[in-house]
Amino acid sequence: MTRETIPPPPAKPSLGGRRALIGLLIIASISFLWWHSREHCDVLALFGPGGKVGGIVCFEGQIWLVTSNIDMDEPWTARTLSGSSDDGLTLRQVLVEGNPFGSPPTPDLASEGPFFLASYHKNAFGLAGKWCTTAGGPIWVLLPLGIWPLATWVFRRLRLLRRTRRGWCPACGYDLQGTNTSNCPECAHPTHQTTSALTAK
Repeated sequence: MTRETIPPPPAKPSLGGRRALIGLLIIASISFLWWHSREHCDVLALFGPGGKVGGIVCFEGQIWLVTSNIDMDEPWTARTLSGSSDDGLTLRQVLVEGNPFGSPPTPDLASEGPFFLASYHKNAFGLAGKWCTTAGGPIWVLLPLGIWPLATWVFRRLRLLRRTRRGWCPACGYDLQGTNTSNCPECAHPTHQTTSALTAK
């Protein structure tokens, strides 16, 4: 006696609708961050093992990544700060332009277009044996994080529309013209689900 096995129903082709929504949210968040940074200085400080400091700074349309071996005695914690433009100018002077309390008084600065890298290799901020590096660039460099999933969704939707108009299988692109089967001979996808396939998950 043999047992009949029922094959699982074929999965609907997903157009990545959720990813498109996430992409739009990312673009909106980056746009808001850019707008807010024009008149404010926002800081996310991260304290890692031993209290070593890392951070993200958004100011004047730029985003900075800061790393340092300075110990703050607050391991595995995070803090957010939001200050005025004057606070941002002061922070930029300390991290990028030069710290009057440190030795040397100014960091090594390398720049290429809108991007820069400022490094205190030793005695950062007057602390013996401590270093600090700040890398920065315009906030718009983050936009591909949101554009990519949105562009992928558009591409998949256009590809599905093209396959449907040409009489191809919406899932694998097999030419269904002249076939009367209810499922694609190539991938077993139902051939009558064009309408539902157009709706992204």
